[in-house]
Amino acid sequence: MPPIKSFGERIADALVEDGLLSVKQVEELLELQKKEGTRLLKLILEKSYVSELDMVVSMGRVLNVPPGPTRSTCWPSTTSSAAPSWKSCR
Repeated sequence: MPPIKSFGERIADALVEDGLLSVKQVEELLELQKKEGTRLLKLILEKSYVSELDMVVSMGRVLNVPPGPTRSTCWPSTTSSAAPSWKSCR
């Protein structure tokens, strides 16, 4: 039976599948994680290997949850119509 992967490792695998991280980068990050004891996802963002948005999308895919609104969108208004629509906050 293969070892159980951590949540961070599962996200890293998704980022590799999406072509946003290389296997070599993940191996380097795992070594750094062992040395520093820092969470893998934090290291990925600190190194700026992927954007926060890419990270959120991959997390949602691993958790089987669709991505929600980003900083550039607002929550839908429910007062104007029965079907809410996304509006830009900018």
